Amino acid sequence: MGITLLCALGDQRGMLYYHLLLGRRLAARGEGDSLAMPPPATGFGS
Repeated sequence: MGITLLCALGDQRGMLYYHLLLGRRLAARGEGDSLAMPPPATGFGS
């Protein structure tokens, strides 16, 4: 999926946007954010 590509490219802005967008969608649906939110460290400072 797009998340793996963003991680590979190390696009911090892309990662942040993806986390915010997906996080809000899951939060609205009431699903566990822990399952959809991988460690942000994968896209930051790497």
